[in-house]
Amino acid sequence: MAWQALGDCPFADAEEERLRAEQQREKTVTAVAEARRRQENGEVRAGTDPAFALLAAYAITLAPVTMPQLVEDVLGGDPLSPETRRILRTQLVRLLTDEQTEEDE
Repeated sequence: MAWQALGDCPFADAEEERLRAEQQREKTVTAVAEARRRQENGEVRAGTDPAFALLAAYAITLAPVTMPQLVEDVLGGDPLSPETRRILRTQLVRLLTDEQTEEDE
């Protein structure tokens, strides 16, 4: 996704790129529907837009790879370390759910 956004797409031709983009849109629509279903089941915080929840999850998950310097500056550690991944996961869960994490207990 990052390479596509930067215009350095590895696809052989425009038709292949169009087909892959269409497949990605279909997957995204499905993922938003799943987030909506999870919200209805109480897994995603009420009042949070399921599409925003999905976008936030992607952005936070990809940040250590797509913006490692920013993650290191903000969190003060190796952006790819297990500790950083744990922090990102814990904070994402807190942001999007009403669940308690192990750190909360």
